[in-house]
Amino acid sequence: IGPEFLPEARQRIDRIGRTVPAQLAIIDDEEDVITYFRIALEDHGYHVVATNEPAEALALLESSEPELICLDLLMPGQTGISLYSTLSRHPRLR
Repeated sequence: IGPEFLPEARQRIDRIGRTVPAQLAIIDDEEDVITYFRIALEDHGYHVVATNEPAEALALLESSEPELICLDLLMPGQTGISLYSTLSRHPRLR
């Protein structure tokens, strides 16, 4: 899907009552994939957090609490499937 199919970002209210863009996370070991998604999403008003290190993913997600996670399934060290399993049991991220 190309960026022309992305809707404009929805706004959300943060913890202290400010209106901010929706936040999305990208977890992928390939930096070019992160760059493509980051550009496409930021061009449509989304706030993007990302890492190409699977070992850093949980800490990033806990600190940012994104509305949507784009998760690569085949990564070295920790697969996206095992990270998804961990996230599905996480009280704030499931």
